[in-house]
Amino acid sequence: TEQRIPDTEQAFPADAIHLCSHPYVQRKIMNRKTTQMSRKSKTMENLYSDLTTLMQVHHLFTDPALNRRQLAEKLHTNEKYLRECIQQYKGTTVNEYLNCLRLEHACSLLTHPTEEYTIESIAVDSGFGARNTFHTLFRRHYGVTPDEYRRRAGALAPTNEE
Repeated sequence: TEQRIPDTEQAFPADAIHLCSHPYVQRKIMNRKTTQMSRKSKTMENLYSDLTTLMQVHHLFTDPALNRRQLAEKLHTNEKYLRECIQQYKGTTVNEYLNCLRLEHACSLLTHPTEEYTIESIAVDSGFGARNTFHTLFRRHYGVTPDEYRRRAGALAPTNEE
């Protein structure tokens, strides 16, 4: 017995083929895509807000073992959305974002007016696992070593001696 391949006109009526190009259907498709994009954008906004809170209030970046997977778990999301969120709002990777926060924290400790921190303790308190990593990233980011930064900041700080 010979199998017969159905005629395309019978299998797919001409009206069905052009249905997707109908203006009404196009508007429906665009509305659905816009709604989905809006929901995703709102989700990204909420995720970024939660991320910012975790970093500013809880200083999670000071944990040297913190990685993308752990951070995603704390934010109740997945690694892909976290990566997309940081890329969208900060224009960088998760590791670069964390290291930037760590470096900013280190700068505040380097210029702390009342306490003397060693460079090693600043590296640890800022979330760097190794002094060498801290030193390398600091120099790459600011163009000076942490010691030089501290000296320059100290020279600019007002003195209380009168």
